Amino acid sequence: MQRAGRVTDMKFINFLQQIFSTFFTVVKIVLKSDPFLKKDNFSKKDFILLGNGPSLEDDLKEYSNVFKNAHIITVNNFLYSPYFGELKPAYYFILDPAYFSNTEPPGELVTKFLQGLQQVNWSMTLYIPAQYRRSYLARSVNNPNIRITYYNYVTCKGGFDAVNFVFYNLGLAFPQCQNVLNGALFLFSRGRAGKIFIFGAENDWYVHYRVNEKNQVYFMDKHFFNTAGRYRVLDDNLAFYLESTAKALRTYLEVERYARSLGTRIYNCSGNSMIDAFERIPKDEFLRQVPKS
Repeated sequence: MQRAGRVTDMKFINFLQQIFSTFFTVVKIVLKSDPFLKKDNFSKKDFILLGNGPSLEDDLKEYSNVFKNAHIITVNNFLYSPYFGELKPAYYFILDPAYFSNTEPPGELVTKFLQGLQQVNWSMTLYIPAQYRRSYLARSVNNPNIRITYYNYVTCKGGFDAVNFVFYNLGLAFPQCQNVLNGALFLFSRGRAGKIFIFGAENDWYVHYRVNEKNQVYFMDKHFFNTAGRYRVLDDNLAFYLESTAKALRTYLEVERYARSLGTRIYNCSGNSMIDAFERIPKDEFLRQVPKS
């Protein structure tokens, strides 16, 4: 009886926590969301989303001709790759606050990113959080080939899926995104994409953390355009970064639930990926289903 009582108490506490989470989400939406932002409707169009993990290098070499004929989404620093001009992605999604520093003159990251955008000689949509519409980067994009689309990055943390999904459908909120792939997958699912095929998304950060004799956490940062990687000393403790990894993986699970509710299917085609939220398909199956522009 005591065990049953404890289970009932935990359910009640969890229910109260969800109510409070939903209440705070509503407050944030009222204070921060722009209800007039236009949402994209992709009308069941299929996409390939390219993460920047080391495995993407082999995929780009093997499937470059396939990728050229597909609707491509790229993220973060992909434009530093020679494949950027070759693939000419129609969609580019960024989320990290580091891109939106307002220091003048701008830092190296913003300067290089703006220089990279200048090479775009095809039609491309750049997605930027609405709270950064007055950032130096947003104000400085002057390439007529680039259309900036803003989205409300106001996060739903906890709460009830059914309520959160209503906010998502209205374009008023996002799930809490610990990385850029969370955000890109969510936005294109919300736009009712048909299928999204993911490449270059290992998400195996936890195996690359190290702690030195001074108890400093450092990390081997690898991307497909820099497979040798570089060690970076981090600012917080290991528990913080492992919790951040767990949050990212939980968000993938939420994005998968949301995507399926709208009829979007997400397939993980990445090599050595630690994401367990999405259906995995072999490369030959991908080639049978590959989307065409």
